[in-house]
Amino acid sequence: MQYLLGIFIPNKPSKPDTLTVDRNAVGESVNIVYSNSTVRKNSIRILSFNCKNVLSCGPFFEEAYNHMDICLLQEHWLFNCQIDNLNELHEHLNGIGKSVDDRDPITPVQMPRGYGGVGILWRKEMDSLITTLDIGNERIQCVEVRGDKKKLLLVSVYLPCRGSNNNISELQECVDILYEIVQSFSGTHCILVGGDFNENIFIKSGLTRNQYILDFMEECKFSAKEIGKTFIHSNGVDNHYPIQAEINFEFSIGSNELKSSKRGKIYCKVNWDKLDKDKYQESIESKCWIAPVESLQL
Repeated sequence: MQYLLGIFIPNKPSKPDTLTVDRNAVGESVNIVYSNSTVRKNSIRILSFNCKNVLSCGPFFEEAYNHMDICLLQEHWLFNCQIDNLNELHEHLNGIGKSVDDRDPITPVQMPRGYGGVGILWRKEMDSLITTLDIGNERIQCVEVRGDKKKLLLVSVYLPCRGSNNNISELQECVDILYEIVQSFSGTHCILVGGDFNENIFIKSGLTRNQYILDFMEECKFSAKEIGKTFIHSNGVDNHYPIQAEINFEFSIGSNELKSSKRGKIYCKVNWDKLDKDKYQESIESKCWIAPVESLQL
């Protein structure tokens, strides 16, 4: 089952942060303040989605783009050599991810059907606020979001299911890594962990897997909200609903006129020693409109 867990008051701010969770992921109300060339937002919308093959979700992201700032992905099904496809899902989204074969990459020749994997997507205008973090294992992806007053650590996680013989030890290893991450960042960051836990954390079953997660949540003082089932089972196949959290988190981005992404651009340095300067000047004057200095608005 999918969950969003939050620790939101590491530095005891005067106004407590809030978490609103929506299983249908269609929330639209975000307070926005425009100031000169800056857009300031008072809350951030975070989506979590076990997508089961992200390459088949193009129509979903076209619709979800207007309702999210960041998306935590599970089961993107991309292998290591395909992970750059996360940056091709939507023209206004960038992403980072981990694959099941990160430790021993599969060659692009005769790849099997994909499985597993975690990732995080964000709107391109947030590039300057996002720092990707090389922590956790292949089931845990983290990024840091720089806000106006504090920082937010986002963790996308896909915990092992019960199918394998080693599923208990594998789950405990992942939870231990999560614990170390929380201990490292809880004094300086708000923290939100989202993903597919493959356990029901709202029921105490007494089983080892379930209890290990609940003990982790209690020790780290995580909060979560019950919203009902986040998946459906039909014709032998499980499909998941995307879920959304909106939390009070102030951050600023450039206005629409100043939006640009530095990703994918190549900047070339001119070798002036080998350049025909007269021909270069002639080319510039014939192909470019040069604005008078007095007309520029700085």
